[in-house]
Amino acid sequence: MRFIFLLFFLLLNVVLQGQVFPASATVRILPPYNTFIRELSQAGNERLQVILLQKDLATPSYQVRLKFKVFLDGNLLFETKPSYIAPIITIEGGIPTLLSGADLSSYFDAQNLNFAGMSLQTYLSSGNVPEGAYQFCATVFDAFVPTKVLSNAACQSFFMVRAEPPLLNMPACGTAVLPNALLTFRWNNVSSAGSWEYKLELFEIRNADGNPNNAVLSNNPIFTTTTNLNNYAYTPVDPPLLPNMRYAWRVQAVDLNGINQVRNNGNSLVCDFTNQPQTATGAPITAISAPLGIQAEAKSPSAGRVFWTPYVVAPTTPLSDKPDSYHVEYKKVGAGFEWF
Repeated sequence: MRFIFLLFFLLLNVVLQGQVFPASATVRILPPYNTFIRELSQAGNERLQVILLQKDLATPSYQVRLKFKVFLDGNLLFETKPSYIAPIITIEGGIPTLLSGADLSSYFDAQNLNFAGMSLQTYLSSGNVPEGAYQFCATVFDAFVPTKVLSNAACQSFFMVRAEPPLLNMPACGTAVLPNALLTFRWNNVSSAGSWEYKLELFEIRNADGNPNNAVLSNNPIFTTTTNLNNYAYTPVDPPLLPNMRYAWRVQAVDLNGINQVRNNGNSLVCDFTNQPQTATGAPITAISAPLGIQAEAKSPSAGRVFWTPYVVAPTTPLSDKPDSYHVEYKKVGAGFEWF
């Protein structure tokens, strides 16, 4: 009995290994890889390709249809519906047939797919799929006998990721820039293919904790512009920068085709810089603090005394940072009186 079972499995293995399909399929996906999966099958996009070959030279041609299965990290993400009747593809003996773009677009229409590892709503709303290790598999079936398999399941494996947002270069984070100097903002282009526009935003950092990220979240930008370049020269017609003010800036990459294929919604990290005056020798000039503890007292009906604690500076503070003089104004208490 054991011998019979062993012989049966050996024969089954020989049959499976010896199975010859009359057609073959090859799946090819060209980089760059991003998570907008529907882009792969759009008309004019040649990145997703399926090559079909009829190996049965005794038959002039075959009429076939395809079925796709897409796996993420080994788990089925979605597949062609068994009920979907795709356009017939004619392949001829010994002649490769290349399919791409418009030839495959209907296979990735949401109504023609069964979803397992993602929701239909996610696919329809953004067209994006999760990042991870993917397998795209295609199998050839007889066009008129849907259960008749004509090829092996051809798969290609690759890793799909979203593109990184722009990387800010100038002015460098935490540096100081000279007032009224030519200020140029620079950043790296997004690496992913597409039609890109860049939105530059500039914020004043007035929040108590001085965190540039909080300034961006809690304030409106004082300046916004868009460009298709990876730089912007700040001009005199743009809002003037205040001396000793810290500023936060960021750049958002926007795909003009409406595809969200960049991490963090296309927003770069936030950088900060200080609009820092300098002396003739290049030493930084710090802002002069206001006098403290201002008080006044009457000396006579026609005389009075005003006094305060002067701004205290460190011995190393440049002389140009110290007050040269004080300006005092006074008036009678109440409305309608002038300052002297």
